[in-house]
Amino acid sequence: MQAVETLIRAARLLQDEPIRWHFLGEGANYEACKALAAELGLGETVTLYGRRPLADMPAFYAMADAMLVSMRDDESVNLTLPGKVQSYMAAGKPVLGSIAGETPDILAEAQCGLCAPPEDPEAFAQTVRAFIGRRDQAQMGENARKYYLEHFTKQGHMDRLEAMLFRLGGKRS
Repeated sequence: MQAVETLIRAARLLQDEPIRWHFLGEGANYEACKALAAELGLGETVTLYGRRPLADMPAFYAMADAMLVSMRDDESVNLTLPGKVQSYMAAGKPVLGSIAGETPDILAEAQCGLCAPPEDPEAFAQTVRAFIGRRDQAQMGENARKYYLEHFTKQGHMDRLEAMLFRLGGKRS
C-alpha cells in the first residue's frame, strides 16, 4: 500500500540533484524496491535500511531535511491520515507526499508540506524540486510541530473540547 516504488522512480528523475534518499522499513515490497533501485542505478542516491529499532529513529529524523510519505491511490487509505505523518509533524519536519485524501489537506492546512498525486513519479519529482527551491523549509518544520501540538496531542484535543463547550454555554474551569 505504501507505493515506495513511486519515490524510487522519482529519485531516478532527480538523480542529478544533490539529494540522498533514505528509506526505513521492511514492507512486503522491500526486496522489489531494492531491486528497482539497483536496476535504476541509484546506488549512490538511494539507501534502503530495512527494519530498524525504534531507538534509531531520532538519528534518522535529525538528518532529514524532509520526511516522505507515499501511499497507493486507494479509497480506504485516502480516508485516513497515516500515523507516520503525525510522527513527522511531531518531530518538526516538513512532509513531502505522494498521496491523496486527508494527508494533502492536513499538510496544506498546517503549511508544513507539499503533495503530489499518488503513484506519479514525475509529479512527485516536481514536488521535490519545488521544496528544494523554497526558502521557508525551516518555517515549514516549525509549522508542522505547532500543528501537531494543537491538533494531535491529548492536551490539544482537551483544549479544543473545552473551547467548544465554552462556546456552547459552559464555563471554563
